[in-house]
Amino acid sequence: MAQELRARPEVFHNDAVDFIKSVQYQFEEQPAYYDQFLEALNEYNAKQIGVETLIDRVTAALHGYPHLLAGFNPFLPLPYELQSSKDPEDPHVSIVSITTPTGHETRRMSLHPDLWSLAPRQLPQDEFKLMIELINDVKKHYVDDPTVYRAFLKAIEPDPDNPKDKVVTEIEEIICDAPDLIGRLRKLMGTESPP
Repeated sequence: MAQELRARPEVFHNDAVDFIKSVQYQFEEQPAYYDQFLEALNEYNAKQIGVETLIDRVTAALHGYPHLLAGFNPFLPLPYELQSSKDPEDPHVSIVSITTPTGHETRRMSLHPDLWSLAPRQLPQDEFKLMIELINDVKKHYVDDPTVYRAFLKAIEPDPDNPKDKVVTEIEEIICDAPDLIGRLRKLMGTESPP
């Protein structure tokens, strides 16, 4: 028996606009990739392609950017979910996990050389695992308030113009009711606790 698709909690127009702006910002130096992403969204919204094709195309565009691929999940029907991580042996290869109604699939995908300079900084393996655990725990903690989770994902997007202390302060404001998560974030980011 086929598993029925379920809608996720409501996604607001502003959330969609913010996410699309994040993708546009990420691909500012390579606009053709942003255009491919936008084309896939437009074709899906026009019902020219189905969710599986949308996932293939979005994954192809965003797999090198785990925060963006995870940030796309609120726009997919349940049980679809996308996750990406860097291959520890090759920083230009992503390991993508795709959950669908029929099961789970893992893909190894190479980042196009045009995008190597735009890829997020490679974290040491232990730090990367801790960050993924923190992201997943924030998602679980705010399961009933997905806007907090999306704001958290947006705040952790790599931005060379945003100093680490400012990022930590912004995230602390977003998850202010979760001191355990804030403590883990401070430890992971190497920032001191306030006096």
